[in-house]
Amino acid sequence: RVVLNWAGAVVVRFEGVTKAGLPWEFVPAQPALRIKPGETLHTSYRVKNLSTREISAKARHILDPPEKTGQLQIFSCFCFIRQTLKAGESKELPVVVRVNANVPASIKEMKVRYEFYPLQKFPGGRGQ
Repeated sequence: RVVLNWAGAVVVRFEGVTKAGLPWEFVPAQPALRIKPGETLHTSYRVKNLSTREISAKARHILDPPEKTGQLQIFSCFCFIRQTLKAGESKELPVVVRVNANVPASIKEMKVRYEFYPLQKFPGGRGQ
């Protein structure tokens, strides 16, 4: 018999959106994960270029609410580099996250939203 103690676990919800007319389908493989403080988990997003041409884009992540930023660590993420998809191409994009081991007990849920932009429209012009 296996007993899992989920007391203190934080629900992390994932969302994916495209911006500035990017013709990509972009969704989390798992919309929510239950993560114990200090635990590192792997998840991913699925992306597909719906256009008839190759497109390069870059993503950024936003934690909601912003005051929880220090409570979720993102170790490995597709958002750190630009992504290029050929016409009709699909990819699985990995993410590795950890909830801070010292997360306050009052924090029960967080939301991470990834926004994908065409390179030339990436906020702040840092899409390269």
